[in-house]
Amino acid sequence: MVYVDVGLSRPVPLGFLGDGIGRLLSMVLAFHNAQDGAILIDEIENGLHYSKLVEVWRIIDWLSREFNVQVFATTHSYECIEAAHSAFKQAELDRDFSLLRLQRNLRTGQIESIAYDDKEAFDYAMEYDLEVR
Repeated sequence: MVYVDVGLSRPVPLGFLGDGIGRLLSMVLAFHNAQDGAILIDEIENGLHYSKLVEVWRIIDWLSREFNVQVFATTHSYECIEAAHSAFKQAELDRDFSLLRLQRNLRTGQIESIAYDDKEAFDYAMEYDLEVR
């Protein structure tokens, strides 16, 4: 059991703070375990409040540098993509962020990858709320 000091007379169980903090702790531990490697985070925004996503991405960026870990994260959330774009752009680290969209080619039926690797085009897409998911 993990307990947290939140300023009360005694520590409280981590589970009392909600799913988001538990998910964040799991991510931190995953970075430690994956040092000099890579981690996969499915539906990264699950359990996290949308208003905290920019901060979460900043933490992920810091952890990835601290432990030399490459992060592969999935999401269906436009807000999560916007938050990642904002976090990396504010830190002037947008060269360290890539968005890949997987989609089925309706003509061939094959899955194809669309890379948003042109920084200016991705900035434009975010500024004008273009669909990138």
